[in-house]
Formats: sequence, structure tokens, C-alpha cells
Amino acid sequence: MIYLLIASYLIGSISSAVIICKALGVPDPRTQGSKNPGATNVLRLGGKKIAAFVLFFDGLKGAVPVFIGEYYGFGLIALTLTVLCALLGHIFPVFFRFKRKNTARNSSSDPWIPLYSARVSPGEFNEISKRSRARE
Repeated sequence: MIYLLIASYLIGSISSAVIICKALGVPDPRTQGSKNPGATNVLRLGGKKIAAFVLFFDGLKGAVPVFIGEYYGFGLIALTLTVLCALLGHIFPVFFRFKRKNTARNSSSDPWIPLYSARVSPGEFNEISKRSRARE
């Protein structure tokens, strides 16, 4: 499991904005606009289609490690830790010397990925949450 967590962190550290902008000839988002390598800055620099690609690939950075973990039979807790490692890699990327990155989309949606990949429906999740609160 430790290898999955490390790989998840490293995958999360990959800046899809920088890679996509370089591949499509858009100015480097680290040096232009808000100087933040994220989808919002890419939207300003390259338009909606390129920003949508960045957003999609940022989502994949959290989903791919979870799907790999599910393939190898890891449980919900391991999958949650996996996506959290990807999220930490996204916010504190090793390739940018752990400099904090502003993030809006990833922190709000990626924690839901393990629930869906582990086949827990939102209704079941709400029931689990209610039981947890009732114990407190």
C-alpha cells in the first residue's frame, strides 16, 4: 500500500496545466496571468477548451490512483488515503519544491472519488455519516 500512496502523491504533483500549455503553445501559466499553474489561469491565457483539458487531467490525477488501488483490492480507507495523497501532491507538488498551490476544484471533488469507486452510493454514505454522528 505504501507504494500506491507514494505513486499517488507523485501523480498528484504533476502539473497538467504546465504540460498542456507547453504542448499546445499557450504561455507558461507559471509566468503569465496570476502565475498560478491551474485551470483558472489557463482559462485566462488559453481559453475554455484548454482549461477544460487541464481540469479533466487534474481530476484524473486523483481518479487514476484510486482506480489502480481498487483494481488491486484495497478497501475504502486505503482508497481514501490514496486520493488524499494525490490531493496533497496537487497542493504541495514535489516538482515545484513543495510550494503551495492554490486549489479550488480538487479539494472539493476528489474526496468523493473513493466513495464511487468502492461502490458506495450517496445514500449509503449519508447513512454511514448519520450513524457516525449518532455515536458521538
